[in-house]
Amino acid sequence: MSCLKTSVTQFSSYSQALCKKIEEEENLTKLVQLGMRLGFHIAAGLVEEKLHLLGKQQVALGECPLCGGRLESKGLLPRRMITLIGKLSWKRRVYRCHSRCPISQIVPSDDRLGIEPNQKTSWSVLRYACMMAVLLPYQLSSQLLFATTGVTLSPMTIWNWIQTLGKKAQEQLQEQLESMDSEELFEFIEQENNLLLIGSDGVMVPFRPNQGSPFGQTRYREVKIGVIAWLQEKVSRHGKRGWRVMKRRVVGVLGGPEDIEQRLWWVVLALVP
Repeated sequence: MSCLKTSVTQFSSYSQALCKKIEEEENLTKLVQLGMRLGFHIAAGLVEEKLHLLGKQQVALGECPLCGGRLESKGLLPRRMITLIGKLSWKRRVYRCHSRCPISQIVPSDDRLGIEPNQKTSWSVLRYACMMAVLLPYQLSSQLLFATTGVTLSPMTIWNWIQTLGKKAQEQLQEQLESMDSEELFEFIEQENNLLLIGSDGVMVPFRPNQGSPFGQTRYREVKIGVIAWLQEKVSRHGKRGWRVMKRRVVGVLGGPEDIEQRLWWVVLALVP
């Protein structure tokens, strides 16, 4: 038995069972699937060890943000999270106000890990599922997520994530449009040896008439697409002049010319070298 196999089988009884299946299997597709499951299992175990260490660390805490009283430890409480490498479970130290102020629990390790209270699914799973749902139906995105990672999510859950993130993105974009500085825009457009190209066109895209339902007659609505390219003049070593694309962006919006115009100018500002 190889040194690698010996180390893996000593990791856990589950890894030992997977190694045995790999020895008995002769189909390449199934071998790859078993190998992925084994890799995820080992990765999850290593990550859980790290999470346990972070959760047990003592930290110097300040005062209660409401009453200024001291904070006391509630001990090590469990936390679970669905990730791309499987379900993770660990314990971390939780604090609360000694005077029982109406504040939520304070968990320093959760803040360091970038996770929110009551969060059940990691941001990596959310991002992966939403990226697939941009191009694929929700049902197919859910099936591909399970086939590639073993994570089970319903199509409705992915749809709700898309709606929430889309709303946040619209609010952020609106704030950026309102703060756009037109003087700064025209100042950098006039730079020498630079060229800014902007073009846009519209297409009719089919939409469902009723939100969340596949039934009903298809409704076509106009979507404006804009392309922005920032060019810079370059001189080759042979003295030949030409233009090189330094940055480029594509912008899309559901609406007419007035809707795409503001977004195009905001993206132009973001392309300042």
